[in-house]
Amino acid sequence: RQHVIHEPNLVVIVDMRALVGRTATPVGWALLPLFEEGSEYLASGAFQLPLFQGPVPLPLLQDLVKAQAEGKGVMEVIASWLDDKKVKFTADKSSVYVRLLEDQRLGMLPEPAGPNTPGVSMPSYVGAKLESAFVKKSVGKPYAKNVPRGVPAEEYVTESNSLSAASLGLPYVRGSAGFGAGTSVGYTDSVTDDDTGSYLS
Repeated sequence: RQHVIHEPNLVVIVDMRALVGRTATPVGWALLPLFEEGSEYLASGAFQLPLFQGPVPLPLLQDLVKAQAEGKGVMEVIASWLDDKKVKFTADKSSVYVRLLEDQRLGMLPEPAGPNTPGVSMPSYVGAKLESAFVKKSVGKPYAKNVPRGVPAEEYVTESNSLSAASLGLPYVRGSAGFGAGTSVGYTDSVTDDDTGSYLS
């Protein structure tokens, strides 16, 4: 954490899109605070984050900057958005499972990990009555079922991520955790006719 500047309201934005061919349509979004509330420590852990409807409202996120100057935290800001109906949860109460870990603590979270792993945190603004709705089993087909027959899973992931980046007008560079670390992958016409739908963030 010695290389991380402490900004109490610094967040990771999870922007979920439905990718079909070359088009990525907003499905929902979520926010993950990077720091533990009231401290300068990174919020390492596992989190179940509810999705809010629509595309990411960038002007609304300025509230986080103003709130930090006023001594208000991320959870308080999001709770006020919900109270004022500035944001709404997705109709089907979708959520995303996210893990955050400081690199000095690598290996301290259990592997493999998932929503049923002990210690998963749900944001306080959700409320006890709604928690169960956000962790219900998905009715859609498993991600693995989207992989076309005969296509290696790694190749499918790489092409899907490249398509997602291209649909947003962004370059796609595979990092150290991906396949072909540091390699820039461009969109190719060989996958333009693929009608496979997948959800990417």
